[in-house]
Formats: sequence, structure tokens, C-alpha cells
Amino acid sequence: MRSDRVQAMIEAVRQGGTHETVAEQFGVTRQAVWDACRRAGVRSVRSQLHPCSVPGCPRRTSRPDKCGYHAFLEQKREERRAAGRSNPPVRRRDTHGTLACYRHSHCRCAECVAAHKAWCEHQDEVRASHPERIPHGTQSGYGNWGCRCEACVAAGKAYSDAQRERVMREAKENPDLIRHGRSYGYQWQGCRCPECAAWRRRTQGLYTKRKRDARS
Repeated sequence: MRSDRVQAMIEAVRQGGTHETVAEQFGVTRQAVWDACRRAGVRSVRSQLHPCSVPGCPRRTSRPDKCGYHAFLEQKREERRAAGRSNPPVRRRDTHGTLACYRHSHCRCAECVAAHKAWCEHQDEVRASHPERIPHGTQSGYGNWGCRCEACVAAGKAYSDAQRERVMREAKENPDLIRHGRSYGYQWQGCRCPECAAWRRRTQGLYTKRKRDARS
């Protein structure tokens, strides 16, 4: 990508544009805009927002207290109270300790994490009690059902190889997508720049040290 184009993207972010809007404007990915801003030390408007005042809410907002979602809920509750309808119902995704709150609201409080863990354990029990339902020879059988038969292992390997080939192809077409100095950049995107090679040497040294400590 040309330097003038990169500078134009950075200037658009400085003027208040988000990574999504700038990426759509210049016809690039959001990751490319994020990488360019990170190298220039520019923060987007979204990173300068305030956290929502509702406990457990992961959203950030320009409002002084609540995000738009919880402000909308509060407005609806006030309208119901003004109409004489007491005890307004709470939406499921706004209730802590539910799988919907964990997934849709991205809440990571202790109650929501426990609900997600319980759901995962229940799914494992269901899968273990119905082995006849396993779709052998598919990615779902390998990833979701945890089957390690030859057909499922082959399907999982084929899926992983296809994903890696797609990521490498996208990295070659747009080098700005490469995450330098990380495992994703070296292992998945196939980058061998000095920064990624240094990450490889560093992790290989840690792996060798762990093996040496385990033997001693």
C-alpha cells in the first residue's frame, strides 16, 4: 500500500472516523486500518469512549453513564412506569447468569461464565451419550463432537489446511494484514520477516528451556 494512501487513512481516523468506516471508504480491511494506526500511534474514536456504567456490560459509549442499549432499556422502563404498568420485564440477553448474556452481550462476570461452562458440560454429556449422531468425516465431527477417528481427523486436517492456505493467500495479496512479531504472522500467514523470525527464535528458546527443565 502506498504511503500517501496510508497517511490519508490515518488522517481520516484522526478526524473522528472509526476503523470500519475508514476501511469501507478506502476499500481495505479493518485490520489494515488498525495496523496502520497502531504503527502511527493513533487511537480511534471507539478506543476513546467511556465504559458503560452498568456492571458487566462490555460496551463503550460516548454517553456519560450508560450505553445506547441500556439507555434504551431504561427509557422503555420509564414509559411502562408512566403508563401504570409496573415491574417491566427484563430482556433475556440483559439478565446475568444466562447463556444469551454470555454470547450476545459478551458479559464475562462469574455468573455468565458459570452458565457458559454448565452449557458446555451439558453439551459434552449429550454428545457422549449419543455417539450414533456423530457426523463422521466432517469438520463438525472433529471440532464440535471431538471425534478422533481416521475420517474425522482427515476432515479436520483438510479444513485446517484450507484455512491456512486462505490466510496465506490473503496475506500475499495484502501484506498490511500480516501481524508481525506474533505466532499468527509466522505460522499462519507465513511471514519470515526479521520481526517474525525473532518471535520464532524466542519461542523456540522457551520451548527448549522447558524441555531441559523437565528432564532435570
